[in-house]
Amino acid sequence: MKIYYLIPNNERPSWGLAMVYQHVQLLNKNGFEAFIVKETQTLPSWLEVNVPVLNFEGFKKKMKKSDYLIVPEVMMNFKGLKKIDCKKIVFIQAGGYIFESMPPGEDHASLGFTHTWIIMPHLKKIVEKHIKLPYTLIPPFIAEYFFIDNLYAKKKKQILLYPKFQQIDYSIVKYLLTKYIEKNNGTVMKQFFTKENWKIIELKNLTHKEVAKEMQRS
Repeated sequence: MKIYYLIPNNERPSWGLAMVYQHVQLLNKNGFEAFIVKETQTLPSWLEVNVPVLNFEGFKKKMKKSDYLIVPEVMMNFKGLKKIDCKKIVFIQAGGYIFESMPPGEDHASLGFTHTWIIMPHLKKIVEKHIKLPYTLIPPFIAEYFFIDNLYAKKKKQILLYPKFQQIDYSIVKYLLTKYIEKNNGTVMKQFFTKENWKIIELKNLTHKEVAKEMQRS
């Protein structure tokens, strides 16, 4: 039995993709044969990870009926997914994307999925009501290098924002926060919010470990 994780060919830093890569790394460390499956056989430059990667052709040659294919909720429209003859599990990390890529006239069961993985408890009701497949809750985890030993270490006056791709809420939050900082310059809040002392840091184009460092000192 082998375990394959299908992922988009996306080179942007992504917490969700990091979770998948680390799933595969942990499985291999614990004696399972697990693989990343994507368009190109490359590892991400922003994440320190060492896992086997197969392209689609390599996957088709190795895949057997007894194997498992883990598919993210955003790839329901993957070409040929319905015809892949193995045990299929849909891996849901974001409830908002569950049906975005669903082909017309299909649902998870018709595509051959028999089980669902979710990462947060609030997704249980969505699966029960709308997907109607058995599910397993696999909680997310935080890489060990995000933690610090010295809780009293001096922090920087910076506010971290993660500009999540295609999320309109981000621009709203950034605008309102910037205006709030500007408005409170010269007031009793000046010691906390000033142009000179406080700044907004966007977590763009950083490696996983660079993001960890910014979080540790914020």
